[in-house]
Amino acid sequence: MNDRRYVLTLVATCTTILVATSMLARGGPLSPPPGPVAPTMLTLDMIEPRTPIGPDTTPGDSANLFIINQPGSYFLTGNIIGQAGKTGIRITADHVRLDLNGFTLQGVSESREGIRIYSSWVTVRNGSVTGWGRQGLRGFSELSQEGTVVEHVSAIDNVDDGIDVYENAIIRNCQAHQNGGHGIEVYSGSLIEDCIVRYNTMDGIHTNFGCMVQDCSALQNGGHGIRVGTQSQVIQCLARANLQHGFEALDSCNFISCSSDANTMNGFHAGNRAIFQACGASDNGVDGMYSGFASIVSGCSAMNNGEDGIWVSFGSAVSVSASRINGGYGIYCNTGGNVSFASCYGNDRGVSAGQIFGVNATGNSITGINANGFASHSYAYANGYGFIATAYGRVHECSARANGQGFKADPFDDSIVSGCSAFDSTAENFDNTFSGQDTNTPVGATAWQNFAESLP
Repeated sequence: MNDRRYVLTLVATCTTILVATSMLARGGPLSPPPGPVAPTMLTLDMIEPRTPIGPDTTPGDSANLFIINQPGSYFLTGNIIGQAGKTGIRITADHVRLDLNGFTLQGVSESREGIRIYSSWVTVRNGSVTGWGRQGLRGFSELSQEGTVVEHVSAIDNVDDGIDVYENAIIRNCQAHQNGGHGIEVYSGSLIEDCIVRYNTMDGIHTNFGCMVQDCSALQNGGHGIRVGTQSQVIQCLARANLQHGFEALDSCNFISCSSDANTMNGFHAGNRAIFQACGASDNGVDGMYSGFASIVSGCSAMNNGEDGIWVSFGSAVSVSASRINGGYGIYCNTGGNVSFASCYGNDRGVSAGQIFGVNATGNSITGINANGFASHSYAYANGYGFIATAYGRVHECSARANGQGFKADPFDDSIVSGCSAFDSTAENFDNTFSGQDTNTPVGATAWQNFAESLP
């Protein structure tokens, strides 16, 4: 019995020693180290050393209120009021970050730029540049200046451009209003996104080649709403009530999910090889969409424009699009182009193209469908002329109803109408359908005769 009690006591003692030892090893020594207690947190300067803008830290000269000539992070501590003949802040060092801290650089009469950047890889953010005698913010020089980032900056009421920067720039979440030049101007390889530009004397947004403009609005500017250089892309942007084109683009540009309304000239005006996807143009003074050769229009709509709804040049294609109540053609695709699966309603003229397939033309004043090459499987209702075949064109397996005249073939250029049906025309269902055609495969005088004797 005593032996058993001895064993139990020994086991309990060893267990207590092991637990105490493990707790001591885990917790470390309880006695504080010698000497005074030192802070362990990092200071703000250690996290991000920042320099306030001021006469002691960033002194200016006869032409500049303040000059930043060393890399680093800088910030405003209050508003800055300009002086005649001087720039607000001049930046000459690369790799500078300037936080306006919510404050305003306010220009005066005869002042120069609010912020002038002569270097690369500079970021300016979070404030306003207003009322300067030149640009609000300018990042361009004869040197190789690039990589400027401007974020959350408002440029308002400056004599020249609101924001003007050089290559490979990013302009994000900015506003540019009532400036005497362009609202925002960038050079090649730049990105502009989530910006609003309005009431500027020239273009709202103006870019050089190879740029992207995304999620921006351009309203009531004196020039184009958004103008881009070659090989640029515009995505989900709005242009409204600008005094020239809503969107103006040089060659090889893409427009995706953009809207252009109530501009004085064209809604979209693009060069050659343009692509339009899911775009809309309405209430513009001239054409809704205008583009050069080898262009593609897909899933777009044009309504109530002063002249043509959609106009594209040689070798272009328009598909799955609608055009309504325009002053000229609903869709005009020059010779060598094609229109497919489209709808044209209530225009002066409906569709004209080299090849037409699956088109519905209704209620167009003069012509529903004009075939300059080949039209098939299309329908014309309540137009002046349902179908016209011109320029050696052929209309095949189409239907016309309640038009002024159903089908008309040009009698002088061997145009052919075949395999078609026409009903309830105010005048002839078929006009000049024998003239200049292959007499071995004549076109009949009635709808059903025409259908029965159609060409294979």
